[in-house]
Amino acid sequence: NPLIGIGSLADHMGQARDLPDSLRRQVALIASEARRIDELLGSHLSQFRPRSFEFQPIALEELVRDTQSLLSEAFRKRKIHVTLTVEGEIPAVEGARGPLQQVFLNLAMNALDAMSEGGGTLAITLFRENRPEDEGVGVRLADTGPGIPEALLKRLNEPFFTHGKAKGVGLGLTICRDIVDRHRGTLSIESSEGGGVRATVWIPLRQEGA
Repeated sequence: NPLIGIGSLADHMGQARDLPDSLRRQVALIASEARRIDELLGSHLSQFRPRSFEFQPIALEELVRDTQSLLSEAFRKRKIHVTLTVEGEIPAVEGARGPLQQVFLNLAMNALDAMSEGGGTLAITLFRENRPEDEGVGVRLADTGPGIPEALLKRLNEPFFTHGKAKGVGLGLTICRDIVDRHRGTLSIESSEGGGVRATVWIPLRQEGA
């Protein structure tokens, strides 16, 4: 498996004594991403026998910060300013780390594509939100892109549907919804033409049988 080879090579590079700390962090992310993609492919491309998720305590703030690091160069090149606001104390949730990382990467890349002309701002907010059925944590990503017209917004649930330069929307959003649904969570997309897009993920603190 090439992904396993990439991950193993990155792990080996990360053990080099003379590697600067900044590069060590990036190498560790490469190894982590290789394992995550391998898990994602095994879980979603095998439609008839989907791989079950392995739930464990996850710090969503850490996943969001990893997403920032992975896309930091792309944001810099497109002059996109990213802010992260953490509202109060955010507890860990029970989740599958790799798939949840994919959700935040897809949503952030959608925002990146939407704001590719002339820069913009991506505001990420983590907050605790308790609902009647469960306690949980929410993550909202709000961009300053051109937004999506209401008529097209209704079609975002259709697989392979894309709008403008948001190449990650469509199948990417379908995968995101599948991952969130399997966590008993919710994913909502709000937008108005000219008013940017707000994507909100909510994940319950505990999973049944986890």
